[in-house]
Amino acid sequence: MRLDPPPRRLPAEPYLPLINIVFLLLIFFLIAAQLAPAAPLRVTAPQADGSAMAGKVTLYLGADGLLAHGDARGDAALSALTGTRDAVCAAPCDAPPALMLHVDRATPAQRLAQVMVLVSGLGWHDVQLVTARP
Repeated sequence: MRLDPPPRRLPAEPYLPLINIVFLLLIFFLIAAQLAPAAPLRVTAPQADGSAMAGKVTLYLGADGLLAHGDARGDAALSALTGTRDAVCAAPCDAPPALMLHVDRATPAQRLAQVMVLVSGLGWHDVQLVTARP
């Protein structure tokens, strides 16, 4: 009796090394990526209904009343904000873009009013308060 040899099975594809590489790349990009620059001050936004506003020029007001714009803090933040306005409006423009004001909800209203007067005096007439949805 003559038996034919069983058919040869093809070797399995080596998927495990490919899966390992994909996961290593995923972990690398998650660790190495910086999605957005960190805020210069920790600010807890008040809650409000409405759409989120996006802008390029931002000013931060902390719960203790400290102002921040970029790397500048305190009164230097107002000077830096003036420099930003001058840089954005280097070409003739009617008004600078909207200023996004990030205010901590624990900030006293009196300090917020003072900052609004200061910012208006610097030429920022369109100031938008950044809030969080409830």
